[in-house]
Amino acid sequence: MKKIFTLLVMVALAACWVSCSDDDDNDKDGDTPKGKKLVSKIELAAPTTQTKEFCVNLSYNDDCSLNKIDAKLISENEKYTRVFTFYYNDKNLSIKEIFQELSIETNPEELISQYALNDNGYITKKENEDEISTYIYDTENYLSKTEIKEIGYSAGSSPVYHPINNIHSWNSGNMISTSQTYEENNTTYKYLFTYTNNENKEDIDLPYLLTDLLITGGSLEQAIGLNGKMNKNLLQQIEIDGEKADFNYTLDNEGHITKVTFKGGFDGEVYKEMSLIISYIEQ
Repeated sequence: MKKIFTLLVMVALAACWVSCSDDDDNDKDGDTPKGKKLVSKIELAAPTTQTKEFCVNLSYNDDCSLNKIDAKLISENEKYTRVFTFYYNDKNLSIKEIFQELSIETNPEELISQYALNDNGYITKKENEDEISTYIYDTENYLSKTEIKEIGYSAGSSPVYHPINNIHSWNSGNMISTSQTYEENNTTYKYLFTYTNNENKEDIDLPYLLTDLLITGGSLEQAIGLNGKMNKNLLQQIEIDGEKADFNYTLDNEGHITKVTFKGGFDGEVYKEMSLIISYIEQ
């Protein structure tokens, strides 16, 4: 289930490729406005019993689009690095992920995902060796449906497709639920999302990024703004079949996140609790 949830939670974020400014399209000289506050680093406030090290570094291109995300986790049960590199080409995007297990000696795993984007910069199709997915938006550019075909292989090495449909519901600018249906056995799961009253002022959705990196329950694509309009408010809780992940925030005087306290785990994952410090650069 956790792999499917990673796919399905690709929902609600916006801005074409972590846009440097909402007003970029109105810049007549074509120059990127400076002084935009961008998340540059996420790190443990202090080691915990479960987690000894967790650090995420983010780097950007001159236009403020993401160039690389470099993450490392050292805990009681997990030791790995995950590096995402972004390659842009007009209405196409490639993301290369390299996963390196650190607890045992093994070769790194590489996954390259190819994306087609619409005129608003939102994903319409994703393809890699594990899945083929299409994304449908409503008239207000909120993601309304995700159609996923997981790819497996039969004994004769022919691909076998496992269809999964996700219906996304919105209220007051926030995605509040996703209904996920496995067509093969007509089984449906419900995912519930609740939010704080605080506006999300970042160009990435930190809770979804952290959920993806820490418990394989979020979505990188969602976190960086490729799946339609962004959630208006900061995520407070994700609930899946009674299992929950919770987020609490410390904000600066401009409403930017300086600290996140994270608690939770899904699908048998080890429950994690930690506080994270957020650093920024201006670009």
